[in-house]
Amino acid sequence: MLPHKHYCAQDIEDSLATLENGAAVNGVSCGAEESTLRRWQKEFRSVLPILAAKLEALAQNWFERKIPLGIEVASPLLHLKHSLALLEEAPDGWTVLGRSFFQSRAHPLCLG
Repeated sequence: MLPHKHYCAQDIEDSLATLENGAAVNGVSCGAEESTLRRWQKEFRSVLPILAAKLEALAQNWFERKIPLGIEVASPLLHLKHSLALLEEAPDGWTVLGRSFFQSRAHPLCLG
């Protein structure tokens, strides 16, 4: 679960990935209302790039080497996955969103 969310992180992540792949809001089948899906899309469109940049900066500081920051990726979720891969191999079963918020020690509502 993500803080202050009524749906599990995997449902949110799957919905965002489906929307990023060009599906219409009414084509996402996670049980959330269309207004909720639009809100997630809007919220995470601004949060994911910030979170990815924070993870990249942490990786650069921890490993004391130059890491290309701000890589242009068409998908915010793919960018986040790339940034997270710079830091760790996460346990199976963790979502990209959950691992990213954990690694950055950030609460999702504090990133906006």
